[in-house]
Amino acid sequence: MEVSGSLSQIFTGTYQGIIRRVHAAVDKRIGGLYNPQKVKVPIHVAPLENIEVVKAYVEISSIVKRDVKNSWRLKLDGIPVTRLYTPNFTVYDKNDFELATTVIDVTPILRRDPGQTRHVLEITNTGSNVIYIVGVALLKLLSYREGTSSVAYVGGSIKLEPNSTIVLKDLTTHPKSKTSLSFIAYTPEPGIVLEIGNESRGVRTFTLASNVQDIDVPIDPKADTEKLMLTLRNASENSYVFIPTLLFSSTVYRRPKITLDVSTSTESPCSSKLNLTIKNTGDAKAESVIAIVFSLGQTIFREALGDLEAGESREIRVSLDETRGAKQALVRVVWKELGELQTIDKRVSLS
Repeated sequence: MEVSGSLSQIFTGTYQGIIRRVHAAVDKRIGGLYNPQKVKVPIHVAPLENIEVVKAYVEISSIVKRDVKNSWRLKLDGIPVTRLYTPNFTVYDKNDFELATTVIDVTPILRRDPGQTRHVLEITNTGSNVIYIVGVALLKLLSYREGTSSVAYVGGSIKLEPNSTIVLKDLTTHPKSKTSLSFIAYTPEPGIVLEIGNESRGVRTFTLASNVQDIDVPIDPKADTEKLMLTLRNASENSYVFIPTLLFSSTVYRRPKITLDVSTSTESPCSSKLNLTIKNTGDAKAESVIAIVFSLGQTIFREALGDLEAGESREIRVSLDETRGAKQALVRVVWKELGELQTIDKRVSLS
């Protein structure tokens, strides 16, 4: 079975920013959801700085009875939401149950507070039959990172049967990209093995230890990614793995790169200078750059330089008059990259 590399309803193509996918495993003790029962599913997101939510979707994987009125009411953080679309169902047993994936656009809700780290999805069964919630995932397209994402969202409620293979075609990457394949896998038979890979770069094996498992596979972008194969092994004849959706993401990051050149000069027998050249040779902005000079266990110089754009440089001259007798100094440059502090150090001989 071959599956195309894209599904037009969701993220497909090239974007500024990066896709973040956050899975929330559903407590298996919930079991069936009957009318008017409800369940609240917490979704936790890592804290981020300076971000903007470009697009956000929630996907719900469920098992429902075929040809029966199935309906539910959905709220995210207490705000009612409506379904975006539901891909084709797949009948998985003789009792005419179906594996369904529902995708909901929640962009307006998440834009209200893009830095929020905890969300709650409330699902209420308002239909006439039981609904089994299999998995919930949150997909975010964020613009807080300077990068370009090439994304293929492959969906349609895929059912992988024993010793069968699904081939993902036409996947594109960049040699310098960070690439991954992520999905939620549901199986009624824990312990079976799922193989992911291809002949050119080998195969990774995953043992599905539980009924619902979140799988994220890092992919070497330099290897052949035109085709990826998913194969189910070691399963009984009637078993299967249900994969509601696959997210293939390849992101090329633009990052700052700080270089530091240091030299000394003597203006007079009693006066010498430390010459610093700080340059951003990367292709993204370095934020909140600070230059610091230590000598004799003390800070003799500290200056905040602000942001340093790609290709921009600063030259600084620091007096060494207060360091007479010191044999060396330590020059440190500190900056922020993606909200995290980065440093570069260089020791300088003063003798």
